[in-house]
Amino acid sequence: MDINQRKEDYFVRATFKTKLQCIHNVLCKIYLPKNTTEKPYIKIRPTKEQYEILSRAFVASLHVKTINKCTLYAKEVYFKNPIETYWGNIAEYCIDGNIEGLYTIIPSPNNSPNTSVLFSITPNKEMPIFKIIQNFPDGSTKVETINDMEFVFKNKLKISFDKHYRFEHHNDMTCKQSHLVMTLIYNSAINNIHKFKELILPKVDNVLLLLSFITQTRTAWVQFNVTIKNYRYTYYRGNYRFPTGKSEYDHMSSIVEQRNIKNFIQHSYDILLNSPYKNSTEKAIYSLTPDSDRFIEDKFLSLFAGFEAIILDYRRNNNLENIVSEEQWPKIKKKLQSLIKKPLKEELNAEKRDFIYKKLDELNRVSLRDAYTSFCRKYNQLDTTDLWPIFACGKNIGLSQIRNKIIHGDTINLENILWIALENLRYVLERIILVLLEYDVNDTYISQKYLAKNISSIDKLPEAREKTAELFLEHKTK
Repeated sequence: MDINQRKEDYFVRATFKTKLQCIHNVLCKIYLPKNTTEKPYIKIRPTKEQYEILSRAFVASLHVKTINKCTLYAKEVYFKNPIETYWGNIAEYCIDGNIEGLYTIIPSPNNSPNTSVLFSITPNKEMPIFKIIQNFPDGSTKVETINDMEFVFKNKLKISFDKHYRFEHHNDMTCKQSHLVMTLIYNSAINNIHKFKELILPKVDNVLLLLSFITQTRTAWVQFNVTIKNYRYTYYRGNYRFPTGKSEYDHMSSIVEQRNIKNFIQHSYDILLNSPYKNSTEKAIYSLTPDSDRFIEDKFLSLFAGFEAIILDYRRNNNLENIVSEEQWPKIKKKLQSLIKKPLKEELNAEKRDFIYKKLDELNRVSLRDAYTSFCRKYNQLDTTDLWPIFACGKNIGLSQIRNKIIHGDTINLENILWIALENLRYVLERIILVLLEYDVNDTYISQKYLAKNISSIDKLPEAREKTAELFLEHKTK
């Protein structure tokens, strides 16, 4: 519903603090989100003096104390649409604002030895949560949950997913809207909100990261409710782009059957936490599950960056960044320079020799290709022989060469081939992640057997690789 057609949730006098000064007693209306894609919004009705200060400010913090002891606080309110309206000698002032990261804090007695949190999360149509709603003649309703998603982890953590419903009444009609929630129970009391965010939120993000990967749909929390030391905190997430729940991959709903999503997350959670590739795996999953639409070239470059992030981590963890140590290299480099300068003095002038000298440091880096070959030897359960190779072999073109053409703005026309290359790169990266998470690729929809039977980009792969080799050769000879 449009904000202008809604009744405000809070009609209060607030304090705004800019970099230069505090503005007290500012009349405003605050609107809380009604679904998981909205953020808190504010309409400010300042006096002339307040308007002159706030209309020149770009951002300010917000602090409110209501008469019923509720506190509202946000570090950042971004102002927009300052308007002055004149009615004869009377002037009216208005400023709108987007609130990023709003807390509402209400006194609430709490003697529980545990910490219980309710998160609202963004849509994910692949979540295997089904509700059977039965209405009885006496007006009562029974709701039964089928295939509930509940997890118990080693670090005192219990998490369960569910669907909640919100009802809105318009005229004579009642509208029902469902949204996903996640309940978390931590087997210990937490004493302050900062400790809670530091301790709990990374764990939640890890679970949702795995859910995003296996369902191919970016999923994130947008709000939480928690009681800490006799105060009930509600936090509306800010400075974060909320995923819409749409997937880029319409032809394949998730990587595993819906009934196996729970098993995958339960299996992979501790492995991810303890993995030496945790950070790069996160980057790779984000590249696979974007929060917005992308051009096909952007998709390809993003996936290749995810691939490179994992191989870079492997290089660092296995001493494969440099061929010789940084202490040895200057001496070797100096000898190479002398070998180039004296014998090739006639063939290369000073400028050309200088170009070569500047590239000598690259000789001491283990190539991405060699690092990937070493990675495949170590993780020999990774089998990508049915997919487009990352690196060239003979006359055939590798995905890395396509990446180089795109990133350097080359004019070669790969329009009808790039989608096949993109699909194959995605399957390579997904299999790498599954291997790192110690999950059997054969139990997924990206196994060799399944792809060969069901995916057209695999059927068309030989023809696409042959056509790509021809295009590269034609482009080279021009």
